Amino acid sequence: MSDSGISSQAADYTAFARSPLWDLQRQYYSEKGLEAWAEAQVPHYVTSHPVMAMAYAQIVLGFWRDLKAQGLASDQPLYIIELGAGCGRLAWHFLLQFFEAFDAIRGPDDRVCYVMTDFCAKTLEHWRIRLHGKLGPFIEQGRLDFALFDVETDGQVALQNQGITLTPGSLELPPVVIANYVFGSIRQDLFFLDKERLYEGWMKVEPGAESDPDQPFAGMTPDYQKRRITGPGYPDQQWNRLIEDYARRLPPCALLFPACGLNALERLAQLHDGNLLLLSADRGSQAVTELASQQTPGIACHGSFTLPVNYPVLMDLIEANGGTCWTSTPSNDLSILAACRRAAAAGSWRETTSAARQALQAFNPNDFYRIKQTLEVEGQPLDPAQMLAFLRLARWDTKVFYLFFPHISTVLAQLSGSTQEQWFRALGEVWRFHLPIGEDYNLAFDLGSLATELNRWRAAAQWFSQSLESPAPAQDDEQRLSNTWFNLGICHWQSDNYSLAETCLLKALELEGGDQARNAEDAAAIRRTIADLNDWQDRCARLLGAQTLRLTDSPSSVYATLLGPHQARALYRLQRDPQLCRLAGVERLSSIDHARDWVRKQQSDHNLVLGIQHPDLGLVGVAALAYAPGATAPGGSQSARFHYWIGHDYQNHGHGLQAMKLLHHLAELRGIHHLFGLVDRDNASSLRVLDKLGYQRLPVQPAGTPQGRHYHYWGQAASEPERHGIFSRFLGEQEPG
Repeated sequence: MSDSGISSQAADYTAFARSPLWDLQRQYYSEKGLEAWAEAQVPHYVTSHPVMAMAYAQIVLGFWRDLKAQGLASDQPLYIIELGAGCGRLAWHFLLQFFEAFDAIRGPDDRVCYVMTDFCAKTLEHWRIRLHGKLGPFIEQGRLDFALFDVETDGQVALQNQGITLTPGSLELPPVVIANYVFGSIRQDLFFLDKERLYEGWMKVEPGAESDPDQPFAGMTPDYQKRRITGPGYPDQQWNRLIEDYARRLPPCALLFPACGLNALERLAQLHDGNLLLLSADRGSQAVTELASQQTPGIACHGSFTLPVNYPVLMDLIEANGGTCWTSTPSNDLSILAACRRAAAAGSWRETTSAARQALQAFNPNDFYRIKQTLEVEGQPLDPAQMLAFLRLARWDTKVFYLFFPHISTVLAQLSGSTQEQWFRALGEVWRFHLPIGEDYNLAFDLGSLATELNRWRAAAQWFSQSLESPAPAQDDEQRLSNTWFNLGICHWQSDNYSLAETCLLKALELEGGDQARNAEDAAAIRRTIADLNDWQDRCARLLGAQTLRLTDSPSSVYATLLGPHQARALYRLQRDPQLCRLAGVERLSSIDHARDWVRKQQSDHNLVLGIQHPDLGLVGVAALAYAPGATAPGGSQSARFHYWIGHDYQNHGHGLQAMKLLHHLAELRGIHHLFGLVDRDNASSLRVLDKLGYQRLPVQPAGTPQGRHYHYWGQAASEPERHGIFSRFLGEQEPG
């Protein structure tokens, strides 16, 4: 087929599909396994993010509904076979989103099984070991399996977990085949077209100047040779006619032909009578006219290398056989294709068509990626509401989260309570959608840090604990661990688990080097924190007789502990509300330092200020009991002043009633039998609480009582004269000196 007169260097050239580059490519993935993606050598994000997976999930749901409408009931699952599943993130995002929708509409006997495949056994082993924590539940449910599958040669799919093999003709439902960044990474044939003349493309490669095992293809220089042929020479005459038609229609150009990919699809289609649903995204063109601009193959080198995919060939061949194709508008050289390879009865792909049009031709993964790129280069960050909206649109994508992380971390504590609640839920979704593959960031630590800004100490502790289990870069590992243990200790202190808090802080100090600390300032700060914690434990034991006060006679979602300087940030967030401060009659705080000073000044042996704590929400309010030193002495009034308030965002949940019951419990512990408190007449919620507890409004208004406030009484005095006498003694004890 080739011309004579080949140069003396002909031996250096090989036909493009037989180039040694392809063998080096396979060797690279075999040696690297999951590290190829974890170390960011091979790009994968653009075809693996949650929005891409959601688009695919919608199309597969439409396909499944069409199969049901056609009466194709089966005892078998619908198999979704992902070729070259790589780092596993597309599979993970698909599994989460698809089965949430599928479970809402499926029948009792409907089943779907997603199969992650790769030609490299090392990659499958990495999935099984390193990703089991996330993927395990889907495997146990029979919804996920692994298979060693070589796209270039294999025609059977051996499922490792279920122990069965999918063979030609064995499937009762046509499979779904996902091929993202696959066809551009496997062997392709190369032709050069020139005025109806056809040439086979041969190639030799000059290696780069420097050898880098992580970038084996960097700097390589390909050199191409054209060899005249009379025809493509494929056994499939449709292929030959199509290439010859391109030679007549197109100006001189290079034509990549995905023969290996087409053969793989043919073998997979034979699992079910020649049909399948193909979902594919890759670098490539969608229109025949775009092929004319390619004078040489556009090889892109990273850790591996990829070539553009000739999607017009795929679509022409599918449609020539009665199949149907749907595409997205290309962007950033990325094309997305959905195709039913064979036609069924007229109109039988209605649901698939509707879903594909919605997923690919309305707002689609390329649109999302374009917006993300814009946000990456914009100098002005979004406001918190806009960030949250885009994070939802991104389906809680980790990369988008880190795009916003520096900005949201600085303002999170200042947001309103309802917005903080939305952000806290968003953090949980970001964690749920994340599949860790070993990158150099630690999402668990960063989510824990944001949770502390929201006073979600229990959730923060869980994330910091998860962070300790995450692999970390070798550099500064002990410093990172020390920081994590320190933060974990603070979380347990804020959650009033003092013993565990001290254990974590001591671990942080040990990692700092103890007496031989690498960073004396950090070690000193940890020692001060441990000393403060020990002092606080002693104070709680002395004044409360326990670390916490809890209700025992009725279920309660809150408990109380002494309010301390370590809660200053949470206190400031609550007590900066001017309306709350007016109704509660407390000082409005202007900063965290102000809050810290306020606690130090207020807290004393005879002015006990309790923090009302919720196990999930942290500090939700304050309750205080103040009495004169002589009030509990023999002959004293046994009376105390109380005040309490619940933060605006936590009201109307019963916390106020529980706070007052805890205050009553403290009064009993301190020998107080009579409680008096000034309550604003406009504070309807507090008045309802006091009414439930049997408080009585006193008819007298002592001199100096603020306008609009009235004293309320609870205690053992049964008659009006008794109450008046106890109240007079109480007021007398309040006099200076």
